[in-house]
Amino acid sequence: MSGIEVAGLALGAMPLAILALSDYKKILAPMKVWRHFELEMDSLIENLQCEYLRLQRFCGNHLESLVSTEQWKLMISDPFGSLWKEEVVQRRIKARLQTAFSRFKLAMKELEKAILYIKENLGLDDQWIRRWTEGSAIERELKRASFVLHKPAYDDAIESLKKNLSTLDSMMRDDVESEPLQQKRYQGRLVGLIRHTSGYVYYALRDSMSCRTGCRHQVHMDLKPDSEDATHDLDDAEMIEKLGFKLAMTYRTDMTETVPEKPDQQTLWEEVVVRASAPQVTSSLEPKSTPPPQPPARPQRKGVSFASLRKPPVAITGAEQPSITTSLTSTMSTLKLSDGAMNLSRQIKVCEELRRSHKEGISGTISHQNAGKSWSFTIYPQKSTGPRHNRSVMSLKEFLENPKHPKMPFMAKLHLAKMISSSFLQLHQTPWLPNTLTSQNVYFITDGSQSFPNFRQAFIKKGLPEKIPQNHSPNLGGSDVINSPLLSLGILLLELSLGSTIGDLRRPDDSSDYFTAERLLQESPVDRMSCGGYMLAASWCVAADWSLPKQDFNDEGFRKDVYEGVIAQLENEFKVKPRVM
Repeated sequence: MSGIEVAGLALGAMPLAILALSDYKKILAPMKVWRHFELEMDSLIENLQCEYLRLQRFCGNHLESLVSTEQWKLMISDPFGSLWKEEVVQRRIKARLQTAFSRFKLAMKELEKAILYIKENLGLDDQWIRRWTEGSAIERELKRASFVLHKPAYDDAIESLKKNLSTLDSMMRDDVESEPLQQKRYQGRLVGLIRHTSGYVYYALRDSMSCRTGCRHQVHMDLKPDSEDATHDLDDAEMIEKLGFKLAMTYRTDMTETVPEKPDQQTLWEEVVVRASAPQVTSSLEPKSTPPPQPPARPQRKGVSFASLRKPPVAITGAEQPSITTSLTSTMSTLKLSDGAMNLSRQIKVCEELRRSHKEGISGTISHQNAGKSWSFTIYPQKSTGPRHNRSVMSLKEFLENPKHPKMPFMAKLHLAKMISSSFLQLHQTPWLPNTLTSQNVYFITDGSQSFPNFRQAFIKKGLPEKIPQNHSPNLGGSDVINSPLLSLGILLLELSLGSTIGDLRRPDDSSDYFTAERLLQESPVDRMSCGGYMLAASWCVAADWSLPKQDFNDEGFRKDVYEGVIAQLENEFKVKPRVM
């Protein structure tokens, strides 16, 4: 053992060792084995009890947070059990300590040696039960018992317990202090990987929709990708495998004629999750000498309800990467397809699959070839949560402009603002988003039973097929001040906060949306439920129209600035607000 399971061993073993010492003391006390025998035994027991209490505090302060409260209770109740050896627990402590993990293992190994030495010296069996259970047994081995129960025999073990518990406690305290920085680094990686992968999801969908003339599909992508399992202890390729992009796609029931609509047509919905899967070409990866390395891509992490889906990790190959580290390409080239994805490896044309009758939904593989490399994605069907035809799409703009709609609760505004801002950071300058994002680009999906949108889930929408030149690439050059992406985000945040569109809020003397936004920031009171972070985020976006004229979301440093100026401010609101909507 060299991991966290040693803490479980110590938690279970030390009380048994203390109990054994207490029993030996009772048995040997009448024999007056040596002078000051009872004082030495009391001192030894007290030292062990003291280190046991320190161990309990260490576990409570630093290890309990690695698992749920229920699981921690089970682990404490069975300190020798298998829960202490679970891979997920080991992985979390490794992720938390990162480079200090080797020191953690070494300290735990020394702790284990001390515990096992005490066990051996006290004559305890594999179940930590004392072998000398009667006074007569000890009398027969009185000389050995007198030797092993002398306090000096345990000095080194006690000192090792003290030293290594102090080392572990100090190590974990350092980790707590550095956790905010680690979280920022993780968010940076996650945002970069979502940006990179989402673009190829779009291209793979586009390539798989070789539709007939007049055939059009609406693809709605959830603003919040599934990244729960993309933990920071994984490498880039493993994190990509854990990302899930939730899509709701539409198609019409009768596609026999190329007319916009027919009376007997129905628009049906298909829900899927798209995840990166197997490499199609691994031998065509570029040599490391070409092209020159790109700057590392960094951070975050931010209707229809999708069922949760977790699949075993499957592999992915590299593709042309305009904004991700070249090391990711070489990492992904070594991955292999797992057995869990074999039954979903059928290459499909999404348009054809949508037109068929699917009781079990769409499943299969789509891919995108680029410069001799291939990104391959597996489509997993999702159980529909409502009727497949009686659904409608409402934009945020339509909701804000309708006077019949009730006011949106502040926590719903805050949730939407964070989700939209996170998505903007992740998807801007990818095919999914326009250069400027407005309330007309954010959608909610409702069914016939809903009179009010589900603000926990919002979508962006793309029409496919979309004719784009083969050599098309996202805009990498940023934008100018006149067409500022961040100004558009700031205006959207203001619209959410005030419950009206910028058009309704504009005055005749406002010469542009920028001046309208500036005026609103000066005039509008901060929501009484806000701690000010929301308006700080909106102000930062509007001010960036002047302070950051070069707005290139492919630049890692720029994304970091946006994260700290906008998303971190919104996250601070959540830290002081109850999470109810």
